[in-house]
Amino acid sequence: MHVTRTMKLCALSFAVTAGIAGADTFRPVRLETDRNWTNINLWFSTNRPGEKVFPGDADETRISGGAVRITTPVTVGYLKVGSEGSGTVIIDGGTLVTVGTSDYNSASFNAPGTLIVTNGGSAVFNSRFMVGFKNYGGGRVEIYDGTVRVARSYFHNKDYTGSEPINTRTTVHQGGVLEVNELILNSGVINIAGGTVMIRKGYVEQITHWIAEGRIIAMGGAAGWKIKVTVDPSTGHIVLTAELSGESFSVGMRSPVPSCFGKKG
Repeated sequence: MHVTRTMKLCALSFAVTAGIAGADTFRPVRLETDRNWTNINLWFSTNRPGEKVFPGDADETRISGGAVRITTPVTVGYLKVGSEGSGTVIIDGGTLVTVGTSDYNSASFNAPGTLIVTNGGSAVFNSRFMVGFKNYGGGRVEIYDGTVRVARSYFHNKDYTGSEPINTRTTVHQGGVLEVNELILNSGVINIAGGTVMIRKGYVEQITHWIAEGRIIAMGGAAGWKIKVTVDPSTGHIVLTAELSGESFSVGMRSPVPSCFGKKG
């Protein structure tokens, strides 16, 4: 789907929109803490200034300057949090679907950003998802009793090549599910705190390497907890959970679908 319009909720005065031709300018919009997405007065369209409109499936939506809560079904082209300033999206029992396939979605890009999914909420991202770009820290994803599904790669700090630790974090709590096509951890930590992480395309060897490095941890690193790694024999998907004791590494079969981060040079 070609994204032709850009909707922004922001606290800055200008931006260049990645993946969309040309540059959009916009006026700052005041955002109070934790406002509902359904408040029409939140939204300012750069291509339709002055109109009272919601973002739709042909729109890129950028959140900064505060928190927006989703309690109903929402469909947009892309969602970018933390791209022009710090921001938060809370999916509280609602559903979010991004239908764009060529550009990225983010919980953080070049500013701190947070995505929280709770109360049975869900998010489906039909392209890449970034929790931070290069060395930008402060990205956070918290999945409680809800699901996040990413059609392509799920990045911690895409294109970061340094060695300094960056405070990028994904936490999957009890009842939470994170399902991705590929997992690429250039920094930060994935904390499996009672939930499940499923990876459709990858190598067990890479996952266990990240576990050994402390990039994937169980229950916040609490003593006695380990990451259990299995491979679903019917799908080949790698499944990660936390276990208190017993065997921490078990493989039903090797994933038949190779991943770029598992290739030997």
